[in-house]
Amino acid sequence: MAKACNAARRLESVQASHLLQHVAETRDTLSVLRSYGVEERFCRHSYRLVDAAARALLTLTNGLRNVRFLGGLCGFLVVMASVVFAVILPGQSQEVANNGSAVGLALSASVGAGLNEESGSERDGEKTSPGIRSHEPVRGNRLDSATWPSKGKLEFDKYAASYKPGILPDVLHDVSFVVLPREKVGIVGRTGAGKSSLFMAVLRVLKASAGCIRIDDVDIASVPLRRLRSVVTVIPQDPCLTGGTLRNVLDPTNTCSDEDVWWALQQAHLTAFVSRHPMKILMDVENVDNNFSAGQRQLVCLARALLRRPRVLLLDEATSHMDRDTDRLVQSTLRDSFAHCTVLAIAHRLDTVLDYDKILVMESGRVIEFGPTSSLAANPGSEFRTTLLSAGLAPEGAAFDSESTWL
Repeated sequence: MAKACNAARRLESVQASHLLQHVAETRDTLSVLRSYGVEERFCRHSYRLVDAAARALLTLTNGLRNVRFLGGLCGFLVVMASVVFAVILPGQSQEVANNGSAVGLALSASVGAGLNEESGSERDGEKTSPGIRSHEPVRGNRLDSATWPSKGKLEFDKYAASYKPGILPDVLHDVSFVVLPREKVGIVGRTGAGKSSLFMAVLRVLKASAGCIRIDDVDIASVPLRRLRSVVTVIPQDPCLTGGTLRNVLDPTNTCSDEDVWWALQQAHLTAFVSRHPMKILMDVENVDNNFSAGQRQLVCLARALLRRPRVLLLDEATSHMDRDTDRLVQSTLRDSFAHCTVLAIAHRLDTVLDYDKILVMESGRVIEFGPTSSLAANPGSEFRTTLLSAGLAPEGAAFDSESTWL
């Protein structure tokens, strides 16, 4: 009963937060919603969130009512037992009655108080714990840590995952596709299609509810977490630079030479900017962070990824803060300096992935299309082709060749 109540309390908290977040976002963007005439759709979504929050609250209320009843019943039984002993042992009636009543009342109060505090202590434990354990049970461990991964083949096999298994519904459903070594794959889809969740699954932030993910034919569930995240690098949409010198930011483990650091800066097109600073690569990033534009901070993340030499590179709309000229330079770096990597890139601008080897189209956590870019772009019935047309990147009736030009 206690576990059920704690699960219900967590579910109620999650559903309430979703509802409050939706209300806050709707309030802040009300004028935009009215201008696009989508009030009815947002109202329907609000109703669904209210229903979900109400169901969770009702479940929690009923569970707590049952727990309070059981706690009171236990206390009542202890008090009654003390009364019975007082009758059976008249010489010690007063002492037994007092002690028994105190024990019963204390037990009744402790049951309710303990349940109220348990969920809070669970949350505190989650915050102070080191996160996902790398020593969790493994299955089929065939990992050779010295050479894995040697190719960078990435495979999703009927994979499904949730942010809170058993509490929240799956965000990825029956995802299956194979990315060959050194292939560049662009991932497209509407907001909420599951693109970022796909990346979190590769990093094992999400826990699989079905299927598996394999890198070089090794199930990543059998790989120690630290090892997995050392061979998979993510460049996020919002770059984050920690404090310290630029060199420490680029090479936190201090395993690369200064020549390697300058090479990475050159590939990321930051050499001129860094050279103008008196301290060069020893500049204090924390103090000059305001002098870095959003695009330059993203380029620093790109240089850091170059130094790590990963086998799998994940780009989460990494060029969304860059102008088109800088974007073209970054795409050139991805083609040349990351030629040995398997690259998956969430596309913010479709024209940035038109020269990629393959395109993955997602919708509602499912893969609806996956194939060569030229084939999908030239297929009149393709969802990717429809998206290109709506973005004005594909004239009606045009064909698409291997060099990503419209004929």
